[in-house]
Amino acid sequence: MSNGGSTAMRLAMRHPDLVRRQIIASTMHRRDGMPDGFWDGFDDADISQMPEPYLAADREINPDDPHHQQLLFDLDVTQMRDFTDWPAGDLAAMHTPTLFVSADRDVVLPAHTVEMANLAPDARVLIVPGNHGDYLGERLACAGDPATLRRTLPWLVDFLDQP
Repeated sequence: MSNGGSTAMRLAMRHPDLVRRQIIASTMHRRDGMPDGFWDGFDDADISQMPEPYLAADREINPDDPHHQQLLFDLDVTQMRDFTDWPAGDLAAMHTPTLFVSADRDVVLPAHTVEMANLAPDARVLIVPGNHGDYLGERLACAGDPATLRRTLPWLVDFLDQP
């Protein structure tokens, strides 16, 4: 999801023999795939804006490294701030069967998700009702309510189960 989707697509492009099928969720390939004002927040980003459940999860995984959270935050902000548009040809060269998924009220514009699916050969698109992350059961987005995930999951499993 999000930045992980970009990483997964690059892996599929560079090593198609290693990826049988992939689901790319809430990911963009161009800056204009995000709503107006989205990119403005990265100029003054501060770790104090990070939700506590994410910080707590990192402390649990990395109890001996109090600087890990800041390092992770800085790397993520830098990756986002420095994001450059991908040429359409990059997606056209991705031959791994792909399901592009986003929500109708996602941080990624639904039209952008549809465009990515149209550019990539052997790609499908799924736009579900919801917000960024809630359709995948992301803890903060769904507030602990897995109902949206339960509605989305059959579509994802069906796609992955196809030969």
